[in-house]
This record gives sequence, C-alpha cells and structure tokens, in this order.
Amino acid sequence: MAQTEKIPLVPQLSLAERDRRYKKVREAMTQAHMDVLLAPANTGRWEQLQADSRYLTSIGGFATEVFTIFPLEGAVTAYVFNRAAWWKRAQTWVDDVRDGRNRWAENAVERLKEIGFDKGTVGITGLSGLFRAPDGIIPHRTVKLLEAAFPKARFVNATEMMQEIRALKSMEEIGFLERSATIIEEMIATMREAATPGTAEKDLYAAMLSTMLKKGGELPTLLFLGTGPGVT
Repeated sequence: MAQTEKIPLVPQLSLAERDRRYKKVREAMTQAHMDVLLAPANTGRWEQLQADSRYLTSIGGFATEVFTIFPLEGAVTAYVFNRAAWWKRAQTWVDDVRDGRNRWAENAVERLKEIGFDKGTVGITGLSGLFRAPDGIIPHRTVKLLEAAFPKARFVNATEMMQEIRALKSMEEIGFLERSATIIEEMIATMREAATPGTAEKDLYAAMLSTMLKKGGELPTLLFLGTGPGVT
C-alpha cells in the first residue's frame, strides 16, 4: 500500500523553502564557527519576538510557544509547551517535536547532551539587540543554566546573523506576504461595510477579526482601531 502523503494542518511554506532556509542558516553558522543555534520561545509583541524560532520550524500562531535547537548538522528539535503530538501532525518541517512544559533551559540541556555537545560555540538568537527588545528575549535563568551545564562552551549573540538571513526573501515568502496583504485588504473592506453610525467598536473589531480568520489569518494580531471625534 502506498504511503499517504502528510498534509499540514496549518498554512506552511514548502519543504524546498525549509531546505533553502536551513542551507543559508548553516552556511552562516559555519562562517561564524557556530556549532548550535538556539531560538528562544517568546510570544511577546504578538509573537514578533519568536520570529526566529518559527522561521526554523514553521511552528507557531495562536500563542504557541516554541524553543528550537538547531545544530550545525543533524535533526532540528522543537520544544512546545504541550501538544507536541498535534504539532507533529500539523506540520511537515520538523519531525522531532517534544513537550517542554516551559522548562526551556532543561529542554535545551537535554537535547544538547543527546547530540554529544560538550564544548564549542552556541549562538542564541534574541540574546540582545532586537529593536523592540534590546535587552533580549531569553530568560536570564535559561542562559545561566546553560552556562553551568556546559562550562567549556562559548555562548554568543546570533541576533544579527538571523536578522540578515531573514531580510532576504524568497519568491515563496513574497507570495505569503502578498497573501497577507490580500487578507488585510479584505479586512479593510469589512471595516468599511460594518462601520455604520451607532456600531460599537467591539463589534467592528469582531467583524474584522472574523474576516481575517476566515481568510486564513491567525491570532494574536496587532490591530489599531479607533472611532469617534478626534481620531487620527
């Protein structure tokens, strides 16, 4: 019997796009003499702060936390708070998805020891330097426990490296951006139709979010909305 092709349950870029990203990231890691890359879980600022982790796994949306261990060679591991079994079915990029229960330091130590890491260089994305999070997005405890578990290792900031990689978009990524813009245009059309005199802001907001979700968007999302005299 032929094996049934796995179909992702959430919008996802192709495996070819995954492979393109992995190649670019590993080329940059090699140039930086980096053995492992860690992308922290942080759903702050409408999940903007978790962009690197999602970039490497395609896991995210609806406030799903994901901590990614990305070695220079070998399998990528994604820790989610729970529902690992669902995420294994929902996407096709990462096979090794585990329940982490928000114990990110212990999760990272576990996986690094599994792959035989003892000394070398570990890059951490979001360690510092993000425009909207200059102090970093990874907990102090996580960094300290990693340093204690691997005293021979060197931990470096990989924020700029990932920012530069993500800035150059593929045609497939641009296609997703265009799809997002189309959803926004449909939300604006909904707003114009629903914004009649006497309509409460909450009802207008709900109508716009309903359109967004029906067309394939996801929460959380940043949506500024104001009505009444003096609104600009």
